[in-house]
Amino acid sequence: MLSLSTSNHKAGSPPPRPCYWAQAQVVKHKMCTRDFQCQSCPFDRALRKQAAINAAQTTKGEPRLKDRIETWQDKLRKRPVLQRPCIHTMRGDITFRPCTENYMCAECDFHQYFQDIYCVHTVLSPIDLLECRGFHIPQGYYLHPGHAWVKLESEDTVRIGLDEFALKILGPLDSIDIPVLGKRLDQDQPGFILHRGEHSIAVLAPVSGVITDVQTELGENPAPASTDPYGQGWLVRVKASDLRRELPRLILGVESADFMGQSVNRVFSLIEEEYGPLAADGGDLAPDLAGQLPEMSWERLAGVVLRP
Repeated sequence: MLSLSTSNHKAGSPPPRPCYWAQAQVVKHKMCTRDFQCQSCPFDRALRKQAAINAAQTTKGEPRLKDRIETWQDKLRKRPVLQRPCIHTMRGDITFRPCTENYMCAECDFHQYFQDIYCVHTVLSPIDLLECRGFHIPQGYYLHPGHAWVKLESEDTVRIGLDEFALKILGPLDSIDIPVLGKRLDQDQPGFILHRGEHSIAVLAPVSGVITDVQTELGENPAPASTDPYGQGWLVRVKASDLRRELPRLILGVESADFMGQSVNRVFSLIEEEYGPLAADGGDLAPDLAGQLPEMSWERLAGVVLRP
């Protein structure tokens, strides 16, 4: 029976561990500060770039210097099979298990098993929530300019939902059209359709990939998404196809507060256009703004809220 280490299953963040490059002894010392989400790590990108240059020089017949960088996978592949640690061992998820798939995780049945058992059923609970202009922003989540969020689960798997700002301002929603299992999403293209009464508007997909899991019940009853948008309110799980290129286009960290402030200001500007300057007094925006201001077109409000 495979035993799990307890370090990653305590409340809060697990203690930092050496990154893959250090564990493979490509570099002497480097702690992982990104929970092994390598696609967003500039250190990983820099070393992979140098490794690719070195590999190209070797292919041309140039002598390989002893200290030339190679990928951590190539370094570990030089070990006997039973001495190659599985990436889940390297992350601290499990006790030692050898990698038997030559670090081709997409072809590994155990990797899929682990993702299904220990990721699919995990409840997303952000550790820190930043409040900005009356709305909460989860730290560690990526935000798309169209107000969908992305939470990384593994190197190529993410969860997607709608942020609190969109759900509160445009809600209560009657339904959400959520793509079916196996459907492909494309970044910046319509991904979900929000419905309220006779009105509807598209939300742009934050990343590209194939949908592997769907909360179909939220399509017909979106209310739970509004009460817990960053946890139980997730809509789909996606096997992403190009995170290295697409994640830098999203919003993360301290930039999230500026983004949310700009979004709130756009809505206040719309209110001023409709009702005059006294309507925007610098306070917080009320939930169900469309219901509070019935004369305002829901499509126009939604267009301002979801504008990328």
